[in-house]
Amino acid sequence: MKTSIIALAVVLLMSGACATAPRPEAMSDPDPAREAQLAFNHGDERLMALNGVHPAFPGVPGDWLDLQRRFGVRPTEGTTSGSETYAAAYNRKMLELKGCNIERPLDPCKS
Repeated sequence: MKTSIIALAVVLLMSGACATAPRPEAMSDPDPAREAQLAFNHGDERLMALNGVHPAFPGVPGDWLDLQRRFGVRPTEGTTSGSETYAAAYNRKMLELKGCNIERPLDPCKS
């Protein structure tokens, strides 16, 4: 049993399944609304998510899996209150740009 667990761990590590994703350009701009606008203008309409067991979408109510399927994920590292505040502001602006109801983002959007 112990050998099987070790072998599985080695396979996962070698495959990259346990690797931390490289930090994307997310949170590079001190203004989350401006960063959301720039991303939207370049066709990137994904919501910003914080890494964890499953992605967390700060500032956006709803089931994480439904949100991920609907909007896509722009992953970023960080679990500090500052990164959560930044991601929440980014996500609210992105939903606004897409014409979505911020309180009910899984409802149909205008755009």
